[in-house]
Amino acid sequence: MRVLAGFLWLALCCQVCAKPYSGRVKIAEETMIQSADRGLAYETKLDRAIDGRAADFAAFIQLYKKLDTSGAYFHFFHVYEAAERAGDKKFAQTLKLLEPDDLNALVQGLSEARGWLKRQQSFAAAFPATTSALKAAGKAIDF
Repeated sequence: MRVLAGFLWLALCCQVCAKPYSGRVKIAEETMIQSADRGLAYETKLDRAIDGRAADFAAFIQLYKKLDTSGAYFHFFHVYEAAERAGDKKFAQTLKLLEPDDLNALVQGLSEARGWLKRQQSFAAAFPATTSALKAAGKAIDF
């Protein structure tokens, strides 16, 4: 009986104390509504982008294709913040997995997000390896 009570207490503590990974990036309400309407597990994909492999990050980036214009606009804000948490190395590796059209959308979306997020560092300073990879792919990084 004590063992069962101990397991129940442990389970309760884990449930109360655990924070979801997706709490690391505040997701815009518009994006959450659209992703729910389309049956996308947005928070789960965001978690995987941050904690998983480069392929998981690429799959997260490509969600912009499944959202309308406003959802995709906010999505790139989330991509920028997820990249800050995942790190420059993984973000640069992710670019190798994207098609040219995805890279174009990514650069445009990150440029807009960078302006609104008002980070003190430029994108190139915050993501040197990613900037090099984008430049190697022929993308101009002026933000």
